[in-house]
Amino acid sequence: MADSTPVPLAVFEEHVRQIEQSVQFVQAAGAVKHSVADALDKANGKRYALNEVYKFLKMRDYPEQQHCNANFMSLVAGFEEFLRQTLELAITARAQTAKSFDDLGAPAHDLHMKATGFLLTHKANPPQQLRSLDFFQVCRNIGTCVPGATTFTLNPEAISLQSSLLDLESFMDTLSKFGYQINWDKLGADAQVKECMGSTGTRDAANLLKGYLLEIVKQRNRVAHTGSSSDITPALLNEYLTRLLSLARAISGCLR
Repeated sequence: MADSTPVPLAVFEEHVRQIEQSVQFVQAAGAVKHSVADALDKANGKRYALNEVYKFLKMRDYPEQQHCNANFMSLVAGFEEFLRQTLELAITARAQTAKSFDDLGAPAHDLHMKATGFLLTHKANPPQQLRSLDFFQVCRNIGTCVPGATTFTLNPEAISLQSSLLDLESFMDTLSKFGYQINWDKLGADAQVKECMGSTGTRDAANLLKGYLLEIVKQRNRVAHTGSSSDITPALLNEYLTRLLSLARAISGCLR
């Protein structure tokens, strides 16, 4: 899937860039505010020209904790969307290279049938990202997926509809059912992953990465339930940005 993987990666890279830019902008705005407050000579300049500056100086400092928490939640959501899109494109690419439905193998057949059935039970109230999905087309697609078929269409949206992609276990298990060789050791062998996890050993980096993702899941749940009392600092947010971006690039590299 050399042509498809960079698409979700590029989207996630832009998402990370915008979060980094927003953090830098807010921090710079705070620094400018304090500098202007120290340097402004209120005796000079026309009053009307300074009104907006005075209004800004009277504002309280920006709510750093809320800002970091919100950007952390946005980052995690963006990474999960990257995983969903990558999964869908990988499955579609595998189907396009298969000569027949039989070539996909029983594990892929069973997963596709089960996932499609689950999706159809949610027709009355589909997940937000699938509100525009044509469920009749989903039915038509599953009808083409029969033994011996040389022309068939899968429902990758159904398979990517998993709530536990973030820890990567179900993500990698699903890809393996479609013939992709991606596992913890492959990710741990990536140079960027080793660097950001602070390890030179493949297995050690893989184990650190696994634990780190589980910690992100716990942190995401904690922020969602405790709000401003959570402790996502700018430094911690930057760490999450760097590590998840490195991981996204490593995943894309494994699938090329």
